Amino acid sequence: MMSTLSDMSSALSIRQLTKTYGNGFQALSGIDLDVAEGDFFALLGPNGAGKSTTIGIISTLVNKT
Repeated sequence: MMSTLSDMSSALSIRQLTKTYGNGFQALSGIDLDVAEGDFFALLGPNGAGKSTTIGIISTLVNKT
């Protein structure tokens, strides 16, 4: 039986994450992410998809907008 996030504690919950740089470039637009406690996850995507920006914001190395 699969557990849903509502059945488990959320270790990370992100809603509508957006990052726009000073030059107007929108690197992230409305990202929603839930990671349950004890889960492993990966961000996969092509170059320029915003993976590093997302991790940078989660780890507080980059300011969100």
